[in-house]
Amino acid sequence: MTKLSVIIITFNEERNIGRCLQSVKEIADEIIVVDSFSTDETQNICEQFGAKFISEKWRGYSAQKNFANSLASNNWILSIDADEAISEELKNSIKKWKSQGATPVSYTHLRAHETPEHLVCRLLLEKKKKQTRITSNGET
Repeated sequence: MTKLSVIIITFNEERNIGRCLQSVKEIADEIIVVDSFSTDETQNICEQFGAKFISEKWRGYSAQKNFANSLASNNWILSIDADEAISEELKNSIKKWKSQGATPVSYTHLRAHETPEHLVCRLLLEKKKKQTRITSNGET
């Protein structure tokens, strides 16, 4: 079976992180949270879900994501933001994908407080390959 690491970067995300972690806990073989020294309950919430919690000075969005990617022990990584959550449909698709062996997949989801025109599509890729992010308005 394919193993999947989920990486999340945070800073003061106590309002969102529980929803995010709840949505990925069934599909993640490992959850890594790289936090920029939150002063709220973010760390406690992450630890309740069994996430590996690392405090790291903010390096910028891409650099922080790349640092989190480097900590993953599995070859396949799902990078998700703390204000995002995956749907049941996506969760089931990932479970099926994991059981059948790895091939690149894409997924879409809404961020908290966003509308359908803000759908985000990402590709789930093997570690050390370029992460691709495509939004519905064409941004990459």
